[in-house]
Amino acid sequence: MKYLFLDIDGVLNNLVEETLNLYNSRSGKNIQVSDITSYNFSDCLPREDAEDIISLFKEKCLWDSLKPVQGSQKILKQLIKKGHQIYLATATDPINFQWKVEWLNQHFSF
Repeated sequence: MKYLFLDIDGVLNNLVEETLNLYNSRSGKNIQVSDITSYNFSDCLPREDAEDIISLFKEKCLWDSLKPVQGSQKILKQLIKKGHQIYLATATDPINFQWKVEWLNQHFSF
């Protein structure tokens, strides 16, 4: 048995993709995932875009739109079946915590 620590955002869910979809639909811009080259959006985007994108993290509609990364459910089930102890990690605004728990319960109830 191994202890495995997994990040939720970008590992189990498609946070950046869905955040950019929401931002682009509201702003009319066309920022792509490939434009995001740093965890600090201000390092790779104009300041205003970075601030507006970060503000989306506090909207429940974003968290409701997230999807599991392809294959993540299957692989996580396999790791658990093999006896590995899984710990999920995340850095988030406190307002998002309950929404992440709800999302995990919906998509990773096992």
